[in-house]
Amino acid sequence: MSKIRISQEVNILEVDGDVAVEERTLKVFSHWNYRDRAVLQLGKGKKFTIQRQDLITALDNAGNTGD
Repeated sequence: MSKIRISQEVNILEVDGDVAVEERTLKVFSHWNYRDRAVLQLGKGKKFTIQRQDLITALDNAGNTGD
């Protein structure tokens, strides 16, 4: 039985605080074997495996600006 690979691209808006002058994306893939992990890739660079919940928590915390 083969597994389905899910992928999503996130547009990068700024690089080091400056507006991105060229189109760049952060690619997010499902992990080939574990549902609790995801794989991140910037451009065609290295792939990084992370815990999915850690990324979700980090993104939620990044939105806590105290407004």
